[in-house]
Amino acid sequence: MRVIDRTRDKVPVPFRSHEKSEEVVTVVLNGSNGQVQTNFFEAWEENIPAEEREYSLTRAKLSPLEGLYQTACRNAEQATQIWAEKIMTQGTWQKEKELAKIAGYYDELAAEIHKKLTGTGDLKKKARLEQQLSATLADRERREKDAVERYGVEVDIRLDHVVAYYIPCLWVKLELAHKDQVRTFTVFYNPLSTEIETPVCERCGRQTISLVPEHDGFVCPECSVGWN
Repeated sequence: MRVIDRTRDKVPVPFRSHEKSEEVVTVVLNGSNGQVQTNFFEAWEENIPAEEREYSLTRAKLSPLEGLYQTACRNAEQATQIWAEKIMTQGTWQKEKELAKIAGYYDELAAEIHKKLTGTGDLKKKARLEQQLSATLADRERREKDAVERYGVEVDIRLDHVVAYYIPCLWVKLELAHKDQVRTFTVFYNPLSTEIETPVCERCGRQTISLVPEHDGFVCPECSVGWN
């Protein structure tokens, strides 16, 4: 990045950066229920995946690929937004410095025009100065807009590759009962992480550690409207 200082010419100078960076955003999904796995690689620190399966097990049902793809994209966009905001924050002081330089230049120019306006009685000259002032203010607005956009961040997200990991898991059936309601949830037990998958809300599909009974099933507290 390079800033050229031409303040002696009283000309606002554009700040340009052609810096490009690449960031790999990894999103891991459970192909069966479409849930995001945030601690997947932590559980694999002491395990090395094999290229070929040593045994054949019944595969769990696979969620529609389109839905998995959309979920992965949404999570990748969220991660990328955080990354982009960090970059924009780093350039904030440079943007503010350039905006201050633009403001100083046009404030001085507008003051000179106002001074000439108040000191002349010539209607033609006055009309010409008013037109010059209007053009100056419009030019200032354009340059400030350009400066703000110049410090923005453009992000191009694209799918690089997909890796499928097959993990031997156990199906665990959880039975929840409340009054005359009984619901059975099938979740996975992952022997690698020694964790049981968190159940999902029957209404919104999000994982939850708390389920509230309602007239048509069990839902998370966020979806609950109360039921007796």
